[in-house]
Amino acid sequence: MVASGATVAAGSDWTVSSMNPLEAIQVAMTRRSPTDSAGPPWIPAEVVDLGTMLRAYTVNGAFAAFDEATTGTLEVGKAADVIVLDRDLTRIPPAEIHRARVLLTLLDGKPVYRDRVLR
Repeated sequence: MVASGATVAAGSDWTVSSMNPLEAIQVAMTRRSPTDSAGPPWIPAEVVDLGTMLRAYTVNGAFAAFDEATTGTLEVGKAADVIVLDRDLTRIPPAEIHRARVLLTLLDGKPVYRDRVLR
C-alpha cells in the first residue's frame, strides 16, 4: 500500500498483535517478531522505513480520523499529545526499537505520565 502512494494509518490488531506502537513499528520495519529475530523476515517486500511508520502513527492517523486540523503534527494551535523516549529511534537498529522506554507523556501539553527516572 505504501509503495502505491496510499495514506497508511497505523494501529493495533489487539489481541493478535501488541498494543505497544513501538513493537508494531519494529515489526513493520523488520518483518519479524520482537521476541524472535532469527531467520528470514516474513514477506520482506513489505518492510517499511521508520519515517513511514512514524507518519502512520501521527499525521496519517490524524488524517484518517478527519482530525488533522488539530492533531498529528507539532504545530502552534494543535493539541500537544507527545511522548519522550529514552533514546533516538533514528540512531538505533530497528531490532532494538521495542526496547525504547517512554519517559514522559504529555496529553494536550500537560504531563500525564513521568517515569521515575525523571522524578
